[in-house]
Amino acid sequence: MPFIDMRDLPSWPTEMSSDSNFEHNEIKFEEWWATHGLKLAHLGPIVAEQWVFRHFNDSLYSGLPLDRLRVQTERMSTNTILTDVYVDGWEDKFPEHYWETFYEPAHGHSAPCEHGRLMQTSGTPRTPILLLHTPDGFMLPDGSRHYRPYCLIEGHTRWRCIRGLNTQGQAASEHDVLALSHE
Repeated sequence: MPFIDMRDLPSWPTEMSSDSNFEHNEIKFEEWWATHGLKLAHLGPIVAEQWVFRHFNDSLYSGLPLDRLRVQTERMSTNTILTDVYVDGWEDKFPEHYWETFYEPAHGHSAPCEHGRLMQTSGTPRTPILLLHTPDGFMLPDGSRHYRPYCLIEGHTRWRCIRGLNTQGQAASEHDVLALSHE
């Protein structure tokens, strides 16, 4: 797989936006999938919903050529997720910050926040995080180059929860991830 240059990516077709053809962005995923599912069948409904449908206009990675992406479910160790995955904007925080944010009662609440509570029992997210496999590296739209083998596309909160659980030895040893490859 060649180096992936994400500068000047073309926009995705506006008719695929979850709010481009529907008033007040009240469309449900099932309706959207009925319209666009054939074009995205190779990615499946989980990838389509969590990335294209929900983050059509605000993903740093909007514009990656959907027709050239393939997805497969993989098992990945916590260590690999925390060291080999590039996460734009979230790696500079101390890992303990994520434990405090998602698992310690805060802001007048007597229990962990919902995201933390959902993962605390199993140590892994119910919905896998979405990664782009980038073995030869990639360049972000701002021109910065990165050479990690993976780039987090979607699931930043789930990644942060894994990082927080790991500080307390409570993260599962492995997690399902959805790995996109670029053909």
